[in-house]
Amino acid sequence: MFKLIISNLWRRRRQNMWLFIELIIVTILTWAIADPTVVELYDINAEQGYDTGRLVYIEMNSVPFESTMFDQDAHSISRMRQEREDIITRLKNLPEVENATIVNTILGGDRFN
Repeated sequence: MFKLIISNLWRRRRQNMWLFIELIIVTILTWAIADPTVVELYDINAEQGYDTGRLVYIEMNSVPFESTMFDQDAHSISRMRQEREDIITRLKNLPEVENATIVNTILGGDRFN
């Protein structure tokens, strides 16, 4: 029976080739579209462990070198790190703030804590 199936498929290989190509195209499209969509929906609906509706993002940046407000003394790495930690400490001490953390963004949009 298996030999009969194989010989039948071999005789109709031109018709079956189009079916095979169609199957490959559908598989690639499903992988390219459905897989990221399912992962994104899972990430959105997964329990985060905190109330995302009350989450606030604060973006901090430094003054450009060309600006008249640029302070060369304040541009050291240790001073910038200390000022950032002071801001987080002040935010944590506010009575209406439950918790605060630093999320650094690197090039490409990836985040790390």
